[in-house]
Amino acid sequence: MSYVANFLSQVLLTELLLPQLASNARIIMMSSIVNYHGVIDVADLDRSHFIESELRLKNGDAMPPGSLVTLYADAKLCQVVYTRELQARINASETYRSRKIVVHACHPGVVNVG
Repeated sequence: MSYVANFLSQVLLTELLLPQLASNARIIMMSSIVNYHGVIDVADLDRSHFIESELRLKNGDAMPPGSLVTLYADAKLCQVVYTRELQARINASETYRSRKIVVHACHPGVVNVG
């Protein structure tokens, strides 16, 4: 579920809204510095090896150390990779390039917002 909530849901929303964006729009992906610890396992993108662990947690048993953090890190790494890929796709598309849409990923703890 972490992969869906922390990555795929944002991809879906972004892809649905992309055609509606105006010129000079900014797409901001709120990522996490924990993405540096993530791994993209193309053989297990659905994270099926974690399903058993999540069920044990719901039954009250202890989750193996680091499993939830690992899922979160993997999802955030996917998000950063998607951000870079989306910017490349925008730059390659005449439609979106002319609108000057820019995509960013950032860790909110390091951004000075005030």
